[in-house]
Amino acid sequence: DVPLHSVVDKWDRDREAGVESRSRLLILYVKLTGATGPYRTRQGRMSKLRLLQTVAAAGIDSAYQRDLQLLNWRDDVDLCPLEIADSTPNFFGVSRIPEFIREAKETFPAQLAKIERGFRER
Repeated sequence: DVPLHSVVDKWDRDREAGVESRSRLLILYVKLTGATGPYRTRQGRMSKLRLLQTVAAAGIDSAYQRDLQLLNWRDDVDLCPLEIADSTPNFFGVSRIPEFIREAKETFPAQLAKIERGFRER
């Protein structure tokens, strides 16, 4: 996941430098990392790889939640999530990328239309 604050920082810097003239920023984002499941071995212990995965996922989620909170306070930034039904992809599960792309193609058009309707009703 790209940290949302880095997108806004770049936009702020571009406005300060005079290369960006827009007064509002719309960010469409997809959260691809989710909570990790219970990865236990037969002895009830977590493997070292799964422990690393769990710690990394917790750090990513903490930063994500902080970014959402901070950016929601800004009047010049609109955050619009696009959601994938399975929000708990495996941190190392690159084999699932085609599945996520397929689901995005199927579900994102309706989600984008809903976001557009919301902006038009403002």
